[in-house]
Amino acid sequence: MLEAMRYLHSEQRDGAAILASLSTDNVLVGSDGVTRVIEPVVSAVAACADAWLKQPKRACYDAPEQFADEPEHDERSDVFTAGVLLWELLRNRPLFGGSTYDAVAERVRTAAIRRADSLKPAGGEAIPASVTDIVAKALEREPASRYQSAAEMIEAVAGEELASPAQVAAYVKELAEETLAKQRRKVEQAR
Repeated sequence: MLEAMRYLHSEQRDGAAILASLSTDNVLVGSDGVTRVIEPVVSAVAACADAWLKQPKRACYDAPEQFADEPEHDERSDVFTAGVLLWELLRNRPLFGGSTYDAVAERVRTAAIRRADSLKPAGGEAIPASVTDIVAKALEREPASRYQSAAEMIEAVAGEELASPAQVAAYVKELAEETLAKQRRKVEQAR
């Protein structure tokens, strides 16, 4: 995901970097254990439409500065979004939520953000403090206090022992083997 963000941020459209506008709808982990960002440019264009912007589910992944009277969105906003997604992956629960856009905006701007390692592990091993430090820095409300780019966040993550794609694939298989088998059968029946 971070590599995709770095690539998008290096690309230009109309003289500006392409921002990822990430959410759980366009970050997918394949059965091969590889994380993919799906249709980021479509998401970025859709993010300009008011109806899309005001969706509470999508707004849970916006950075605080995106809720300002004069919203700002730059690479650091995408870093915040990556922090939200990583926090949720580590905790297996939403970080921010709300039934309305305004409720979500208020939570993103002001709700306490607990460190991912401050909660009882949701199955599996405890989350290393060094990983939680990376996520916490990505989730800083002040953009200047966050990683300034996906590239900078990648450098921080590089020193961590992360699961390989093969390990992730085994975990995906464990979690979703039955669901994936059903989907394969549906595809084969449709042929």
